[in-house]
This record gives sequence, C-alpha cells and structure tokens, in this order.
Amino acid sequence: MVFSHSKHLAKKGQRGTPAFSCAGCHTGNKSKKHYTMDDMYKGQSCGACHNGERSFGVDDCTLCHR
Repeated sequence: MVFSHSKHLAKKGQRGTPAFSCAGCHTGNKSKKHYTMDDMYKGQSCGACHNGERSFGVDDCTLCHR
C-alpha cells in the first residue's frame, strides 16, 4: 500500500490538504469490515471522497497500490 496517513491527517488550516480525525476512517467498529473496490466505486470508504470530483477517483490502482 502507498496510503499516507500524514496526507490525510494534516493539521487543520494547512493549505491543499483537508484535516480528518482518525475516527473519520477508523470507526472503532469491531466488525473489521473489509471494503472492496466495488464498495469504493459505490462511494463507501475511500470512495466517499475519492470519487473523481472531490479528489482523484479510485480507478487508477497505482495511486494507492504499489
């Protein structure tokens, strides 16, 4: 994976990168839900923001995966 916590958890007010809390992605849900790429295409998990409008879409694998 190439996921960058530092880019997603930037300090509030930092230019160009939104600030999120850990709970924004890690809900504390004990079910350990695994999101598939199909889920992300439907706007779940990373796909909620990475939809091609708010941020780059999830259709270029190499942006998130090595």
